[in-house]
Amino acid sequence: MQFWSTRKCRCLAIFMVIYVLYNPTDSGAVDMTSENVDMTLASNELVFLNFYAEWCRFSNLLAPIFNEAADKVKEAFPEPGKVVLGRVDCDRETAIASRFHITKYPTLKVIRNGQLSKREYRGQRSAEAFLDFVRKQLEDPIKEFSSLKDLENLDSRKRIIIGYFDRRDQPEYNTFRKVATNLKEDCQFHVGFGDAAQAMHPPVVDGNSIERGNALFNIIIGKICKF
Repeated sequence: MQFWSTRKCRCLAIFMVIYVLYNPTDSGAVDMTSENVDMTLASNELVFLNFYAEWCRFSNLLAPIFNEAADKVKEAFPEPGKVVLGRVDCDRETAIASRFHITKYPTLKVIRNGQLSKREYRGQRSAEAFLDFVRKQLEDPIKEFSSLKDLENLDSRKRIIIGYFDRRDQPEYNTFRKVATNLKEDCQFHVGFGDAAQAMHPPVVDGNSIERGNALFNIIIGKICKF
């Protein structure tokens, strides 16, 4: 009797170890459902979603690769609220599939700060390629300048958006950074703090120095939006 009791304890211990190591909630992509999708999108800077169907051969080929990528991403960016790789079973979660207009499988979509990217992911489908893609998405899209001279040779092929703030810890700068993250594919963003910000507001002399400063700035930079 003692033998069987010991054996059962050993089996239970082995089962518990296997469960801890293989628990799907702790590894791979996160299963998205109608209960958790909105919270996930709202609370993470970047969400990378794999929309799949169980019966689709290509979905089944991608699944282990995407799960491996999810583990690599978690290791590279462990901080909460940064990035999540999720998967949506479109046959079960029909409301989510309809919401994102899914018509083919698998489909890979990117959501930044709760906003759906205009472009689907169409790059290489490997764990390393997915990790590199996430790294690039999370790169700071804003370049800091220390003087107006730093802005003289900007690439005018993209719309230029320049922000100037007293400090980096201002709430307004966090908003600016979210906008930059969402529009990084279409615009280039630059920011100045402290003295650089003051240079954007030169003192008034004879009542018209600000106007001359702004006109000169527009000539140097070209097409520009001030945020």
